[in-house]
Amino acid sequence: MYQTIGQDAESRSVLLAKQRDRRATQSLPGKIWGWAQDMMVGYGYRPLLALSWLLALQAIGTVIFYFHRPALLATQLVNADPKNFPDYNPFLFTLNQLLPVGNFNQQNLFAPKGIYLWIADIISALGLVLGLTVFAGIGRVLSRD
Repeated sequence: MYQTIGQDAESRSVLLAKQRDRRATQSLPGKIWGWAQDMMVGYGYRPLLALSWLLALQAIGTVIFYFHRPALLATQLVNADPKNFPDYNPFLFTLNQLLPVGNFNQQNLFAPKGIYLWIADIISALGLVLGLTVFAGIGRVLSRD
């Protein structure tokens, strides 16, 4: 009803409450998955929450990769001088991991190792899910009349 009269915020609140009520009736794995969806993206009804998680991941990744610089790959492959390659930038490296849409000459030149490879992979996976949620929310806002 709220949607038909143009009250989008109220409509999303009702749909979010519906999902939360539904979670209470699910099994333990369903409850855990529902809780994670609620906390991360508000079941898709709160895209600004997903954007805040993206910004937090960007900040955390930048700090981690500032203190733990990945190894330069290209010099090992072509036996070239590292001075001829772009400088390492932890902000751009994390952004490239988080939203691998563009190329900032970081992801293809630098490779983390060990636990930092896992961190980069987790940032990439979360960035994909959160990024899609944010872009879907932006699309929903732009498609309104």
